[in-house]
Amino acid sequence: MPKIFNENDKNLIRENLIKFGLEALESNGYKAASIEKVANQAGIAKGTFYNFFQSKEQFFYEVMLSIRDKNRNDFYEFLSTNSKIDKESMKKFLFERYAKKKNIYHYFTSDEFNIIFRKTTDRLSLTNIDSINFSDKLLADIPNVNPRLNNEVVVNMINIIGRFAADKDLVSVESREETIEILANALACYIFEEA
Repeated sequence: MPKIFNENDKNLIRENLIKFGLEALESNGYKAASIEKVANQAGIAKGTFYNFFQSKEQFFYEVMLSIRDKNRNDFYEFLSTNSKIDKESMKKFLFERYAKKKNIYHYFTSDEFNIIFRKTTDRLSLTNIDSINFSDKLLADIPNVNPRLNNEVVVNMINIIGRFAADKDLVSVESREETIEILANALACYIFEEA
């Protein structure tokens, strides 16, 4: 007889699956990540895994959202712990965030993004996972923000910086941090451009 999980059990199992899915990405990458191993680590059978997620792609889409949410929390923490947000502090934050920490592009190649988005039911892309609304809310309470700020441009620039920072084939190691610093400066200048 199959085990029946209460809501707390389901939530805990789902959290553990996401956690172990991220660990699988860290260790093996998307293609080699084993659903069976992730399920076993979470204490469930592979068949039970599919009661939580319809497919490997839908599962890793959820893992992707958890990475996105962690990155967003970094932004919120930066805003809530700094009393004065200006061009220089934004530039420094963006540089630290993308030169020193992993972002969503470290975990998935462009082809893997396409596979995941093509096989999820919502037919999403990375840029429409609520990113424009996030940018709008994120920058709304900062004084002296460029009044002509286009949140889509902000999201595009963040994606460009993230993709550049993670793409080992595109990046010359010797100039990686300097390039990220220039990109972060360009975005900070745009955000705080005077009217």
